[in-house]
Amino acid sequence: MAKSRESSGNMQVITPGERRSSFFSSFVVPFLMVVIILLVAIFFIVKTDGSKEVITDKLGKSLGMDVELAGTRVGWPYVLVLEGVSIKEKDTDKTSIFAKSVRLSKDFKFRTNIFINRGELTLEQSGDGDWGPHTFSRLGNLPTENITQLSKTLDLFDKRIVIDITDSEISWVDKSGSKISSVSGLYFKTLPVKIYKHDMRYFSLSINSGVVNGSKFSDIKKEWLASKDKSYLGLYEDEAAADENEQWGVRTTGGTK
Repeated sequence: MAKSRESSGNMQVITPGERRSSFFSSFVVPFLMVVIILLVAIFFIVKTDGSKEVITDKLGKSLGMDVELAGTRVGWPYVLVLEGVSIKEKDTDKTSIFAKSVRLSKDFKFRTNIFINRGELTLEQSGDGDWGPHTFSRLGNLPTENITQLSKTLDLFDKRIVIDITDSEISWVDKSGSKISSVSGLYFKTLPVKIYKHDMRYFSLSINSGVVNGSKFSDIKKEWLASKDKSYLGLYEDEAAADENEQWGVRTTGGTK
């Protein structure tokens, strides 16, 4: 059997296979051990009150609002989970946004993933006609617009953001304090996609029921693509619902049109 090492004075001959084994044992294994230790440490650190305060402060500054969290943890597959998220305009006691849970993560394409479960957003109109909370004011006039304009309303182009919303609701309250529009059972997803040389966004929308200015609608299901030049390239629409509804791009029934 040939030896992998041969001594000649102070010289040693090392085969390529032995060199790879030496690199793996001296660098890769220790590196992986450090990564695992860090991941385990972060798993426990995120649950502490100190980490929750840091995350709350960072979110509050990012949104320009007051944020409260019931808890924070790391969920599968290693994503940051925020539980009992409550968001208010500064210097107010009324909650504008609530979510049972929000999951934040980065994927292998370096996109920011935001997953919101059982969220509630209340948009209120002020005396001068502006909508609050200010961070989501773009959505204030959405009920009077076509839902296919969402790509322009959200202004998400050139942003590597994936948004996934499940089982949520939105309410619009006018300046007199009356709820004028609402949607419930909202499922929404959007993410950036590239088709050949074209940068686009994919949209998927499902609404169980809603009321817009007195007109009721239900069972909306739509999928479409959007680009900077074209706000709507239809992929799928529930034909049965489209025959009964016209609000947000489909027919409505009931109420005053």
